[in-house]
Amino acid sequence: MQQRLTLFVLLSLVLFNACSQPQQPQQIRIGYLAVTSNLPLFVALEKKMFEQQGLQVELKKFESSNLLGQALVSGAIDIDAGTSSFVGLGLAQTSAEKMKIFLSIVASEQHFMSSLLVKPDITAIEQLKNKTVGCFPGAAIKTFTMMFLKKNNAWGDQSRLVELPPPLQLQALENGSVDAVMCVEPTGTLARVTGKAKVFMHGPIERDIFPQWTGGYYSFNTDFIKNNPDMARKIYDIFAKSLQEIRNDMQAAKKTLTRFTPIQDEKIAQAVSIPEFTMGNTLDTQGFSTVADTLAKYGIIPKSPSLQWYR
Repeated sequence: MQQRLTLFVLLSLVLFNACSQPQQPQQIRIGYLAVTSNLPLFVALEKKMFEQQGLQVELKKFESSNLLGQALVSGAIDIDAGTSSFVGLGLAQTSAEKMKIFLSIVASEQHFMSSLLVKPDITAIEQLKNKTVGCFPGAAIKTFTMMFLKKNNAWGDQSRLVELPPPLQLQALENGSVDAVMCVEPTGTLARVTGKAKVFMHGPIERDIFPQWTGGYYSFNTDFIKNNPDMARKIYDIFAKSLQEIRNDMQAAKKTLTRFTPIQDEKIAQAVSIPEFTMGNTLDTQGFSTVADTLAKYGIIPKSPSLQWYR
Protein backbone atom coordinates (compact mmCIF):
# COMPACT_ATOMS: atom_id res chain seq x y z
CA MET A 1 0.00 0.00 0.00
CA GLN A 2 2.83 2.37 0.92
CA GLN A 3 4.60 1.62 -2.37
CA ARG A 4 1.45 2.43 -4.37
CA LEU A 5 1.03 5.71 -2.48
CA THR A 6 4.66 6.64 -3.14
CA LEU A 7 4.29 5.82 -6.85
CA PHE A 8 1.10 7.87 -7.04
CA VAL A 9 2.84 10.87 -5.45
CA LEU A 10 5.79 10.59 -7.84
CA LEU A 11 3.53 10.38 -10.89
CA SER A 12 1.54 13.36 -9.64
CA LEU A 13 4.73 15.40 -9.26
CA VAL A 14 5.88 14.46 -12.76
CA LEU A 15 2.53 15.46 -14.26
CA PHE A 16 2.46 18.68 -12.24
CA ASN A 17 5.94 19.64 -13.38
CA ALA A 18 5.08 18.84 -17.00
CA CYS A 19 1.92 20.93 -16.87
CA SER A 20 3.62 23.81 -15.07
CA GLN A 21 6.39 24.11 -17.67
CA PRO A 22 5.80 27.10 -19.97
CA GLN A 23 4.64 26.12 -23.44
CA GLN A 24 7.32 26.58 -26.07
CA PRO A 25 6.11 28.83 -28.91
CA GLN A 26 5.52 27.09 -32.22
CA GLN A 27 8.07 28.11 -34.84
CA ILE A 28 7.26 29.25 -38.36
CA ARG A 29 9.65 30.32 -41.09
CA ILE A 30 8.52 33.30 -43.16
CA GLY A 31 10.44 34.49 -46.20
CA TYR A 32 9.85 38.04 -47.34
CA LEU A 33 11.00 40.91 -49.53
CA ALA A 34 11.64 44.33 -47.98
CA VAL A 35 9.12 46.07 -50.25
CA THR A 36 6.12 48.31 -49.60
CA SER A 37 3.60 45.75 -50.85
CA ASN A 38 4.46 43.53 -47.88
CA LEU A 39 2.59 45.79 -45.48
CA PRO A 40 0.37 42.94 -44.13
CA LEU A 41 3.43 41.11 -42.80
CA PHE A 42 5.01 44.24 -41.36
CA VAL A 43 1.85 45.25 -39.49
CA ALA A 44 1.40 41.73 -38.09
CA LEU A 45 4.99 41.80 -36.82
CA GLU A 46 4.70 45.31 -35.40
CA LYS A 47 1.49 44.44 -33.55
CA LYS A 48 3.03 41.19 -32.24
CA MET A 49 0.10 39.21 -33.63
CA PHE A 50 2.14 36.03 -33.98
CA GLU A 51 3.33 36.08 -30.36
CA GLN A 52 -0.25 36.58 -29.21
CA GLN A 53 -1.11 33.26 -30.87
CA GLY A 54 1.87 31.43 -29.39
CA LEU A 55 3.85 31.51 -32.63
CA GLN A 56 7.52 32.39 -32.98
CA VAL A 57 8.55 33.78 -36.35
CA GLU A 58 11.90 33.14 -37.97
CA LEU A 59 12.18 35.88 -40.58
CA LYS A 60 14.25 35.22 -43.69
CA LYS A 61 14.87 38.20 -45.93
CA PHE A 62 15.35 37.58 -49.65
CA GLU A 63 16.68 39.89 -52.34
CA SER A 64 14.50 38.61 -55.18
CA SER A 65 11.15 36.96 -55.83
CA ASN A 66 12.93 34.15 -57.67
CA LEU A 67 14.91 33.14 -54.58
CA LEU A 68 11.87 33.57 -52.34
CA GLY A 69 9.62 31.41 -54.50
CA GLN A 70 12.25 28.70 -54.85
CA ALA A 71 12.70 28.63 -51.06
CA LEU A 72 9.00 27.96 -50.60
CA VAL A 73 8.65 25.08 -53.05
CA SER A 74 11.87 23.50 -51.74
CA GLY A 75 10.55 23.58 -48.17
CA ALA A 76 13.24 25.96 -46.87
CA ILE A 77 10.45 28.26 -45.62
CA ASP A 78 6.83 27.68 -44.59
CA ILE A 79 5.34 30.93 -45.95
CA ASP A 80 6.43 33.29 -48.69
CA ALA A 81 5.37 36.89 -48.30
CA GLY A 82 5.22 38.99 -51.42
CA THR A 83 6.44 36.81 -54.29
CA SER A 84 5.71 38.32 -57.69
CA SER A 85 2.94 36.67 -59.70
CA PHE A 86 5.34 36.20 -62.60
CA VAL A 87 7.65 34.06 -60.45
CA GLY A 88 4.72 32.11 -59.00
CA LEU A 89 3.26 31.39 -62.42
CA GLY A 90 6.66 30.17 -63.57
CA LEU A 91 7.12 27.90 -60.55
CA ALA A 92 3.59 26.57 -60.97
CA GLN A 93 4.55 25.07 -64.34
CA THR A 94 6.20 22.22 -62.43
CA SER A 95 5.50 22.80 -58.71
CA ALA A 96 1.91 24.04 -58.39
CA GLU A 97 1.14 21.31 -55.87
CA LYS A 98 3.82 22.62 -53.50
CA MET A 99 2.22 26.01 -52.83
CA LYS A 100 -1.20 27.30 -51.80
CA ILE A 101 -1.92 30.98 -52.30
CA PHE A 102 -3.91 32.69 -49.55
CA LEU A 103 -3.45 36.43 -50.17
CA SER A 104 -3.25 38.42 -53.40
CA ILE A 105 -1.63 41.81 -53.99
CA VAL A 106 -3.70 43.83 -56.43
CA ALA A 107 -2.78 47.19 -57.95
CA SER A 108 -5.01 49.67 -59.77
CA GLU A 109 -4.74 53.27 -61.01
CA GLN A 110 -5.77 54.47 -57.55
CA HIS A 111 -3.48 52.00 -55.75
CA PHE A 112 -0.67 51.81 -58.29
CA MET A 113 2.58 49.87 -58.24
CA SER A 114 4.07 51.10 -61.52
CA SER A 115 5.24 54.57 -62.60
CA LEU A 116 6.76 55.96 -65.78
CA LEU A 117 9.66 58.35 -65.18
CA VAL A 118 11.11 60.40 -68.06
CA LYS A 119 13.89 62.85 -68.88
CA PRO A 120 12.94 66.53 -68.38
CA ASP A 121 12.62 67.20 -72.12
CA ILE A 122 10.01 64.47 -72.68
CA THR A 123 6.54 66.05 -72.80
CA ALA A 124 4.57 63.50 -74.82
CA ILE A 125 4.59 59.72 -74.69
CA GLU A 126 5.16 59.47 -78.47
CA GLN A 127 8.58 61.04 -77.98
CA LEU A 128 9.76 57.73 -76.54
CA LYS A 129 9.47 55.99 -79.92
CA ASN A 130 12.84 54.49 -80.90
CA LYS A 131 14.34 55.55 -77.57
CA THR A 132 15.98 53.58 -74.75
CA VAL A 133 13.66 52.79 -71.87
CA GLY A 134 14.79 51.27 -68.60
CA CYS A 135 12.52 48.93 -66.67
CA PHE A 136 12.33 46.97 -63.45
CA PRO A 137 14.27 43.69 -63.88
CA GLY A 138 12.39 40.62 -65.03
CA ALA A 139 10.68 39.31 -68.13
CA ALA A 140 7.21 40.23 -66.86
CA ILE A 141 7.73 43.99 -66.37
CA LYS A 142 9.80 44.08 -69.55
CA THR A 143 6.89 42.59 -71.48
CA PHE A 144 4.34 44.90 -69.86
CA THR A 145 6.54 47.93 -70.65
CA MET A 146 6.73 46.94 -74.31
CA MET A 147 2.96 46.43 -74.41
CA PHE A 148 2.40 49.88 -72.87
CA LEU A 149 4.72 51.61 -75.34
CA LYS A 150 3.13 49.86 -78.33
CA LYS A 151 -0.36 50.77 -77.17
CA ASN A 152 0.63 54.43 -76.92
CA ASN A 153 2.43 54.66 -80.28
CA ALA A 154 5.78 54.91 -78.51
CA TRP A 155 7.46 51.78 -79.89
CA GLY A 156 9.63 51.67 -83.00
CA ASP A 157 12.13 49.47 -84.79
CA GLN A 158 14.98 51.10 -82.86
CA SER A 159 13.29 50.96 -79.45
CA ARG A 160 15.36 49.31 -76.75
CA LEU A 161 14.46 48.05 -73.27
CA VAL A 162 17.14 47.86 -70.58
CA GLU A 163 16.58 46.09 -67.27
CA LEU A 164 17.73 48.25 -64.36
CA PRO A 165 17.80 47.41 -60.61
CA PRO A 166 15.92 50.05 -58.59
CA PRO A 167 19.07 51.68 -57.10
CA LEU A 168 20.30 52.48 -60.63
CA GLN A 169 17.06 53.75 -62.18
CA LEU A 170 17.13 57.41 -61.14
CA GLN A 171 20.87 57.56 -61.81
CA ALA A 172 20.37 56.24 -65.35
CA LEU A 173 17.80 58.95 -66.05
CA GLU A 174 20.06 61.64 -64.62
CA ASN A 175 23.13 60.64 -66.65
CA GLY A 176 21.06 60.22 -69.83
CA SER A 177 21.78 56.54 -70.45
CA VAL A 178 18.01 56.00 -70.71
CA ASP A 179 15.20 58.30 -71.80
CA ALA A 180 12.57 56.84 -69.46
CA VAL A 181 12.14 54.21 -66.76
CA MET A 182 9.20 51.94 -65.98
CA CYS A 183 9.63 51.46 -62.22
CA VAL A 184 7.64 50.05 -59.32
CA GLU A 185 6.99 51.44 -55.87
CA PRO A 186 8.51 53.10 -53.96
CA THR A 187 10.77 54.50 -56.73
CA GLY A 188 7.93 56.41 -58.40
CA THR A 189 6.88 58.10 -55.18
CA LEU A 190 10.50 58.77 -54.23
CA ALA A 191 11.02 60.55 -57.57
CA ARG A 192 7.89 62.68 -57.07
CA VAL A 193 8.47 63.62 -53.44
CA THR A 194 12.18 64.40 -53.79
CA GLY A 195 12.02 65.83 -57.32
CA LYS A 196 14.90 63.58 -58.40
CA ALA A 197 13.14 62.65 -61.64
CA LYS A 198 10.15 63.72 -63.72
CA VAL A 199 7.09 61.55 -63.21
CA PHE A 200 5.24 61.30 -66.49
CA MET A 201 2.53 59.02 -65.10
CA HIS A 202 1.68 56.95 -62.06
CA GLY A 203 0.02 53.61 -62.83
CA PRO A 204 0.78 53.19 -66.56
CA ILE A 205 0.58 49.39 -66.44
CA GLU A 206 -2.59 49.57 -64.34
CA ARG A 207 -4.17 52.08 -66.72
CA ASP A 208 -3.39 50.45 -70.06
CA ILE A 209 -2.50 46.79 -69.46
CA PHE A 210 -4.19 45.44 -66.32
CA PRO A 211 -6.91 47.63 -64.73
CA GLN A 212 -6.67 45.23 -61.77
CA TRP A 213 -3.07 44.06 -61.76
CA THR A 214 -2.50 41.01 -59.54
CA GLY A 215 1.20 41.61 -59.15
CA GLY A 216 2.03 39.37 -56.19
CA TYR A 217 0.83 36.96 -53.53
CA TYR A 218 1.43 35.25 -50.18
CA SER A 219 1.40 31.46 -50.04
CA PHE A 220 1.87 28.44 -47.77
CA ASN A 221 4.12 25.49 -48.45
CA THR A 222 1.61 22.66 -48.96
CA ASP A 223 3.45 20.20 -46.70
CA PHE A 224 3.39 22.78 -43.91
CA ILE A 225 -0.41 22.93 -44.13
CA LYS A 226 -0.72 19.14 -44.14
CA ASN A 227 1.51 18.76 -41.09
CA ASN A 228 0.21 21.82 -39.20
CA PRO A 229 -3.42 22.49 -40.18
CA ASP A 230 -4.31 24.31 -36.95
CA MET A 231 -1.22 26.49 -37.12
CA ALA A 232 -1.93 27.34 -40.76
CA ARG A 233 -5.44 28.49 -39.84
CA LYS A 234 -4.02 30.66 -37.05
CA ILE A 235 -1.60 32.29 -39.47
CA TYR A 236 -4.34 32.86 -42.03
CA ASP A 237 -6.46 34.56 -39.35
CA ILE A 238 -3.49 36.70 -38.31
CA PHE A 239 -3.12 38.11 -41.81
CA ALA A 240 -6.87 38.69 -42.06
CA LYS A 241 -6.61 40.70 -38.83
CA SER A 242 -3.59 42.58 -40.18
CA LEU A 243 -5.55 43.62 -43.28
CA GLN A 244 -8.29 44.97 -41.06
CA GLU A 245 -5.71 47.00 -39.13
CA ILE A 246 -4.41 48.44 -42.40
CA ARG A 247 -7.88 49.42 -43.55
CA ASN A 248 -8.69 50.98 -40.19
CA ASP A 249 -5.54 53.11 -39.99
CA MET A 250 -3.37 53.26 -43.11
CA GLN A 251 -1.25 56.06 -41.70
CA ALA A 252 -0.21 53.99 -38.69
CA ALA A 253 0.37 50.95 -40.91
CA LYS A 254 2.72 52.87 -43.23
CA LYS A 255 4.93 53.81 -40.29
CA THR A 256 6.13 50.19 -40.24
CA LEU A 257 7.79 50.72 -43.63
CA THR A 258 10.60 52.69 -41.96
CA ARG A 259 11.41 49.62 -39.86
CA PHE A 260 11.16 46.84 -42.43
CA THR A 261 12.10 48.49 -45.76
CA PRO A 262 14.94 50.77 -46.95
CA ILE A 263 12.60 53.77 -46.60
CA GLN A 264 13.89 55.83 -43.68
CA ASP A 265 11.96 59.05 -44.24
CA GLU A 266 8.44 58.87 -42.75
CA LYS A 267 7.26 61.55 -45.20
CA ILE A 268 8.09 59.21 -48.07
CA ALA A 269 6.61 56.23 -46.21
CA GLN A 270 3.30 58.07 -45.88
CA ALA A 271 3.36 59.12 -49.54
CA VAL A 272 3.96 55.70 -51.13
CA SER A 273 1.15 53.98 -52.95
CA ILE A 274 -0.03 50.75 -51.35
CA PRO A 275 -1.88 48.12 -53.43
CA GLU A 276 -5.01 46.42 -52.21
CA PHE A 277 -4.95 43.00 -50.58
CA THR A 278 -7.55 40.26 -50.94
CA MET A 279 -8.15 37.02 -49.04
CA GLY A 280 -10.86 34.39 -48.66
CA ASN A 281 -13.88 34.82 -50.91
CA THR A 282 -12.40 38.02 -52.36
CA LEU A 283 -9.07 36.40 -53.32
CA ASP A 284 -8.32 37.62 -56.84
CA THR A 285 -8.02 34.27 -58.60
CA GLN A 286 -9.16 35.75 -61.93
CA GLY A 287 -6.36 38.28 -61.76
CA PHE A 288 -3.76 35.51 -61.78
CA SER A 289 -5.41 33.98 -64.85
CA THR A 290 -5.36 37.31 -66.70
CA VAL A 291 -1.65 37.83 -66.02
CA ALA A 292 -0.89 34.19 -66.89
CA ASP A 293 -2.77 34.35 -70.19
CA THR A 294 -0.87 37.51 -71.17
CA LEU A 295 2.53 36.03 -70.30
CA ALA A 296 1.68 32.81 -72.15
CA LYS A 297 0.57 34.78 -75.20
CA TYR A 298 3.98 36.46 -75.41
CA GLY A 299 5.85 33.21 -74.76
CA ILE A 300 7.19 34.28 -71.36
CA ILE A 301 5.70 31.17 -69.74
CA PRO A 302 4.72 27.95 -71.60
CA LYS A 303 1.07 27.97 -70.50
CA SER A 304 -1.41 29.21 -67.92
CA PRO A 305 -0.95 26.83 -64.97
CA SER A 306 -3.53 25.55 -62.51
CA LEU A 307 -2.88 27.28 -59.19
CA GLN A 308 -3.99 26.06 -55.76
CA TRP A 309 -5.70 28.24 -53.16
CA TYR A 310 -6.03 28.28 -49.38
CA ARG A 311 -9.15 30.07 -48.08
